[in-house]
Parts: sequence; C-alpha cells; structure tokens
Amino acid sequence: MAIATDRADAPGAESGTPTLPAAVARQPRFVVLDGLRGLAAFLVVGHHLQNQMRASGPFSHGYLAVDFFFVLSGFVVASAYEGRLRGGMTLAEFAKVRFMRLYPLMVLGTLFATVLSIAREQGVTFSILTFLGQLFLIPGLTGGATLFVLNTPYWSLFFEILANFGHAATLRWATTRRLAVWTALAALAVIFTARTMHHLGGGWSLHNAWAGIVRVGFSYPLGVLIYRLNKAGRLPSIVLPGPVVGLLLAATILCAAMVGNWAMDAACVIVAFPLVLILGLNAHAGRAGALVAWM
Repeated sequence: MAIATDRADAPGAESGTPTLPAAVARQPRFVVLDGLRGLAAFLVVGHHLQNQMRASGPFSHGYLAVDFFFVLSGFVVASAYEGRLRGGMTLAEFAKVRFMRLYPLMVLGTLFATVLSIAREQGVTFSILTFLGQLFLIPGLTGGATLFVLNTPYWSLFFEILANFGHAATLRWATTRRLAVWTALAALAVIFTARTMHHLGGGWSLHNAWAGIVRVGFSYPLGVLIYRLNKAGRLPSIVLPGPVVGLLLAATILCAAMVGNWAMDAACVIVAFPLVLILGLNAHAGRAGALVAWM
C-alpha cells in the first residue's frame, strides 16, 4: 500500500488555495484518525513482510488495511476540500493541491525503487517505459503482470487519486442521498467481488484491477458519506479512548486472518471499518497522545 500523506488538518493549510471565510476554514483536527492511519500502515507492512517470508500468520489479511485507508481518505479529503470546492475552488486548483501533496513522495519512491531494481540487476523489471509508467502513475507500462512493477503498492495510490478527482468532479451531482444509494449498491459489488475471488486482496495486477475499482468505489464514497453525516450531527457520539479504537482496528484484521474466508473480508470492509472510523471521530488520545502523534 502506498501511504497517502493527508492528515485531518484544517482546510486552508496548504499554500495556493483560495481563502475562505473563517466559518468554513475552521475544521476540527481528528487526531486519533492520524493514529489509526499509522496503525493501518504498520499492518500493511506486516502483511508485505509476511509475504516476503512466504509464511502464514496474523497478517495474512493485512491487505484489508488498504480498504480502511480508502474510507479514511474519503472522510479526510471531504473534510479538507468539500467546503473549498463549494466555495469556488476549481478542479484545476484542486488538482494542483493534490499534486503538491502527493507527488514529491511518489517521485522519491519511484527513484528508490528504480535504484533497487538496477542494484539487483533485474533487467526485466527496469526499463525506461516502466520508469515512466511508475513516475506518472500510468498502469500497464510496466512490462509485467502488475500495474506498477517497480513499486507494486502504487496501485492503491493510483485508485485513490482517481477517487479524489471523481469526488471533486461529481460534487454537485453527488448529493448525500445519491451517495447513500451509491454506497449501498457498491456494497453488493464488494460482496460479489469477495465471493468471486474468495478474498478482497485484488487490485494490484492487470488481471484483478477490476477488484481495485470495486474496493475504492465503495470505501472512498462511504468515507465521504460519513463525513457529511457527521457534519450534520446524524451520527452517534460515542467517546472511547483512542487506543481502544486502535485495538478494534487491529483485532478486525487479525480476526479476518483467523477466519480466512471471503465473507469475513466483506464484513470487515462493509461493517467493521466504517464503524472504526465513526468511533475514531470522537475518540480521545489521552495519555497516548504522544504515541498517536508519532503514528
């Protein structure tokens, strides 16, 4: 999973964006959500390390953390940008801000992956075409079965960026009611995908890229919907310690590994992750504040 660098900061923190009235600009910082992002990142790393060692274990379904990233991204981007987009921010301005936020680390990751590939003398892996495909997030220019062969986890960042621009482009059409209908239909697609593949670990290759579309097509809009419902005061206000919410997230993915079937994967994505996000909105870091900030 390529980790996005967005935080649940107040809108207007980035240079070059339109100045909005104070009522729009002041948005809460969801500190615990930053901690949950860090925890999910560690779960993904554990999944990749376990795969590298070709071992089975508690992180075998760590790929599900990608779906948590998607729903969290929908919430955070909606929180940071919907007010600005409604206040006159153009699609071009939005694209510029997202480019400035994401692209520097994408370039760094591409260069690092390229050096590593050359050092390992993986001539089949590296070519000018694969380098350009990786650098500009163009899938299929990789010379292999994966969407981005130099740095395979870029697939999730690719789909997230598509979701970002789809979000901005359809904002006027995507009313809260329509968004609710969309996510309900997309949930059926998630169930179909999980049952067809026997898991929800697809999206990274040319053969299962359609699963990536389904995963982001459900979770990202759901994150946007949760933001709108929370803003309207239509979600329950349950206050839990941040570490407890973090344990719920980790336990969900670890239980998925223990159960090991498609139905559990679908339940995690459709039920558990949205619930964890909602619980994280009002959670307090408490004495774990330093740990949450580091995460």
